[in-house]
Amino acid sequence: ELHVDEALPLLVLDPTLFRRVLDNLLENAHKYSSDPGAKVTLSATSSDGAVVFEVTDRGMGIAEEDLPRIFDPFFRSERSRSRGTGGVGLGLTLAKRIVEAHNGDLTVTSTPGTGTVFRARLPGP
Repeated sequence: ELHVDEALPLLVLDPTLFRRVLDNLLENAHKYSSDPGAKVTLSATSSDGAVVFEVTDRGMGIAEEDLPRIFDPFFRSERSRSRGTGGVGLGLTLAKRIVEAHNGDLTVTSTPGTGTVFRARLPGP
């Protein structure tokens, strides 16, 4: 599901790199949902001259004790599923570095069994 504000501030960014951020967040949202048909939402809203992108899922969530490490290289929150879901634990690390290279920030909130929200906030020019 997609929600985009009608009037968003202009952003100066590398479209290829930022596409990688969104692709990673959307892929993770789908990958870590137990129901393949579960709704994933991508939204883009305006906030104080910045654009906030949110990817929301209703998946398995991330344990509270894992949240501080979720952006660490090679860290995998759901270690028991690591072979089944693929990847090596670099996607979120790269996503965060790309967002920060654009003077933005990437944050996460999550509730196990309910879902996860990733927010990438990028300042306007």
